[in-house]
Amino acid sequence: MNNLTFQYPTWFLLICVALGVSYAMVLYFRDRRFQEQSKMLNTILGILRGTLVTLLAVLLLSPLLKSILTQTQKPIIVIAQDASESAKAAFSASDLQQYQSQLLDLSTTLAENFEVKTYSFGSQVREGIDTAFNDKVSNISELLTYTYDLYSNQNLGAIILATDGIYNEGSNPIYSNAKLNTTIYTVALGDTIPQKDLILKRVFHNKIAYLNDRFAIQIDIAAQNSAGKNTNLIVSKVENGNAKTLQSLPININQDDFSPPAK
Repeated sequence: MNNLTFQYPTWFLLICVALGVSYAMVLYFRDRRFQEQSKMLNTILGILRGTLVTLLAVLLLSPLLKSILTQTQKPIIVIAQDASESAKAAFSASDLQQYQSQLLDLSTTLAENFEVKTYSFGSQVREGIDTAFNDKVSNISELLTYTYDLYSNQNLGAIILATDGIYNEGSNPIYSNAKLNTTIYTVALGDTIPQKDLILKRVFHNKIAYLNDRFAIQIDIAAQNSAGKNTNLIVSKVENGNAKTLQSLPININQDDFSPPAK
């Protein structure tokens, strides 16, 4: 009865019972048409008719039967492994094997209290831990967006992100559109010492260019740990599978943290 509620006060049930009893008494014990029948038959018919009238009156009170179902779901823990070549660069063979073993132990331990989901990301996001580290691309923002699309409306407990932090595709993960309302724990991989590198940071150009029309291109470049080196910035046009050089600019790198004016 704890799950049965009415839109009206419960004491209205007494009125329903009184209505059923009154109806049965008047019909079977006051009406002369039924006096010729045996008292036992009238009593049985009166009880049945009174019960029916009582139930019909109770239904007019709009009874509602509530049923509460409780389902417990374990929090989801996402373990995401950077599968790019750079994440493997600082590992020796023995260190890599030890790391893989520790990552497996972590997943097994967490599975006792959480629902663990494992993914690898590089050129694309895929299920499972890829320990080959053969991807040429590392796109961290895609991993965050992928996780948001799958688990934003579920009980996502945390994300464990194992990466060297180097991304060469996609947007800066700090400014990712994936607004994950959870904690991200990072496992730092790779060598933290900045390597000698030339970087093509951004290219700005018109979205639409008309035939034989001239338009400007702005190219932002940078270099790390390359002081004293020289290089060339080449802008080419590909026609029929062949690259035609449109402009070549020599660049003299005069400092380790190098970022020349835009060209």
